[in-house]
Amino acid sequence: MGKERVIFSNRFDRPTLEQIEEEMKKENYDDNENLMSAEEFLDFMKKNRRTIPNERRIANKDKFIWAVRELSETYEIDADLIEDDDGYTASLYMNYASYNGYIKKLLGLIFILSDDFSMFKAKDNRDSDLLMCFTYHTHNVYLKDREITDFE
Repeated sequence: MGKERVIFSNRFDRPTLEQIEEEMKKENYDDNENLMSAEEFLDFMKKNRRTIPNERRIANKDKFIWAVRELSETYEIDADLIEDDDGYTASLYMNYASYNGYIKKLLGLIFILSDDFSMFKAKDNRDSDLLMCFTYHTHNVYLKDREITDFE
């Protein structure tokens, strides 16, 4: 093997949960202040949220759907694709691994097409290590007349 050299290496100090809690006490932060019940939150969302169809996003949704289906069916990856009032959410149950080739290209396409993604430890699927959730919006979403979708 050839020589290797480190181009850069970063490690960042992160506060512990205890340090965060202590800081919140110092700042007199009350996490119960202005707390809504689940029912109040849903009512707030119903009253203040609106969606407007985005023709360009609607026209391209099939690419997202195809990429998720192709990944799941080709590599037998457990997946859920859910449609809601403003787009789609894909949940992919993945394993810790090194991915390359076509599977990497499909994952890359899903990343590019999606508007956001989240990663969680997989709890509902015993055969997976990781749950990756991707959102694709077909509508512009507004909360109190402020757009909260970001297509950039």
